[in-house]
Amino acid sequence: MDYSFKPCRFSDCLHDFPEEAIPKLPIFSGGVSITVRRHLGLFTRIMIIYCRPPQFNHEDIKMRLFVLSLEDDALNWFNSFPKDSFTSLQDIVNAFKERYDNPNSLPSTPKIVQNKESNPIKSPAVEERFQDQNVSSTSTIADQDHDSEKAGTNDREEQRQIIQDLMMLVKNMESNQTSYVNDVRTLCTHLEKRNREMEIVQSQHAKEIEAIKTNHETEIRIMQSKMSGLEENMVTMKADHDREIDSMQNKLLTMDEEMTIMTFDHNNQLATMQANHKEEINSMQHCLMDIKEKNAKVI
Repeated sequence: MDYSFKPCRFSDCLHDFPEEAIPKLPIFSGGVSITVRRHLGLFTRIMIIYCRPPQFNHEDIKMRLFVLSLEDDALNWFNSFPKDSFTSLQDIVNAFKERYDNPNSLPSTPKIVQNKESNPIKSPAVEERFQDQNVSSTSTIADQDHDSEKAGTNDREEQRQIIQDLMMLVKNMESNQTSYVNDVRTLCTHLEKRNREMEIVQSQHAKEIEAIKTNHETEIRIMQSKMSGLEENMVTMKADHDREIDSMQNKLLTMDEEMTIMTFDHNNQLATMQANHKEEINSMQHCLMDIKEKNAKVI
């Protein structure tokens, strides 16, 4: 279906309409399967049920939902209007009645899908609250239609049928509400059980975390104690190392002094030996000269 809302002029931004209301809308195709009055009555019932909450009580929602209830010839008729032709739901309904209103049409069951998971209503007082302010613009559709129609046998039967449908819907909603309450109670029981299980798990986790924390603190204290012992050992080793280095330096100084003394003594001894050697050489030279002289005299 080519649903177009161009013939509608919306005064403000579009609001999100209740998705669950769409499959429950009565369908009007322009034939004789459903009368204009019955279609408007069923549509009014849907508006009362689903457009009562403040978040859905907007004119643009009601206008678009009414357009979604049209199909085939009726939808083509609506799309034939120029842009911004309708400013309210009542404008659309007036044009709709002018085009399709036929008091001689035989009523029949509309194409409407019943869903067991509809929104619950607390009591059958819904029949007595059709004139509520939240749906005033929708409720007036059936009232104005009633004023403009002559009361006849078929109309009274349609009214009784609508009332019976409403009563059946309310009973189904009350039954669904009971089932909903039971489901909620079951869910609450399940949630309480899950909460208790979660509390037990959280308690176990808290104990485990506390044990891990205690073990971790104990290990930290042990490591800190070991680190303190290592620091003391490092201080002791450093002191011993410093003492050994001082001792070795003293030994090196002593060895340097001894080497200096030994070098001095060695140099003195070497000088003495050189002097003695020179004297011996001189003495030997004198002896050779004396021998040479004696040999010369002998010759």
